[in-house]
Amino acid sequence: MRRSALWAGTLSIAALALTAGAQAPRSRVVARQAAAGVPLDASLLDSVWLEADSLTYLTQREPHEGEPNTQRTVVKFLRDRDNLYVAFRAYDSDPNNIVATQYRRDAELDVDDNVGVAIDSYDQQRTAFEFATNPNGMMWDAQTSITGDINIDWNGIWYVAAARDAAGWSAVFKIPFRTLRFHDGTDVAMGFNVRRFIRRNNEEDLWQSWLRNQGIENLQFEGEVVIAGPLARGLDAELRPNAIFTNAFPEYDSTGTQTAHGVATGKIGMDAKLAVTPTMTADLTANADFAEVEADSQVINLTRFPVFFPEKR
Repeated sequence: MRRSALWAGTLSIAALALTAGAQAPRSRVVARQAAAGVPLDASLLDSVWLEADSLTYLTQREPHEGEPNTQRTVVKFLRDRDNLYVAFRAYDSDPNNIVATQYRRDAELDVDDNVGVAIDSYDQQRTAFEFATNPNGMMWDAQTSITGDINIDWNGIWYVAAARDAAGWSAVFKIPFRTLRFHDGTDVAMGFNVRRFIRRNNEEDLWQSWLRNQGIENLQFEGEVVIAGPLARGLDAELRPNAIFTNAFPEYDSTGTQTAHGVATGKIGMDAKLAVTPTMTADLTANADFAEVEADSQVINLTRFPVFFPEKR
């Protein structure tokens, strides 16, 4: 009887702990509707930012797990009818040692100071869009999943501006809602996290998911951003027409006798991408233009293993 009572008590405590953990609210910020237009200006001097909800604390993941960030960071959120805006003010006590070397899109950003966001637009803690930049305003984006897969070949439509000054540097992300996927509604909640990396200290600071075995791609411990007001993505359609024309002149032999007639041919085609539902996209093609297929990069292989080229059609 004592053993049964002890097991019952243990199970009750465990059940209460699991229930409390499941009901614990996530940290939340709100992207409020801007009263006026939001300029893509990294100086952040426009008065529109005074009404924005803000984050003023980040926590170290590296090198000192759980400690406050060594350089103050402020992150602000706004929205207008078509876009989400995320602004970073990355203060730095030693701005001369800010590292910014990359200019090419999707270049490796961990060699520089950088800031980034992860948006789990379906709020299902399984997939997310990531956007990042450095003090040069270089663009990096990817799709990530809870399995650890990162697709850096994804290139969404978005905008960023960055600037440096005597107090550090700043950046503004402008992310069109059409670049994301979400369920329509009012006050739509999306999973969200922000990250700052300081190169000279190898310091990684996050809002949520800052434990060493977590990170910004660990979506189970993300925070939440609420897009205030109504939000609808609508039905998207992307059309890409193509046309190929060929003109061959008549051919003659050395005596001037015509040996082949001239001919003119042409082909018209179209690629279409339709957002059928928030979770389904239809890709349609009529008269595919195979001339647009990218050529494989030349690779010198000195190993005994074959070279794998991904399918690009």
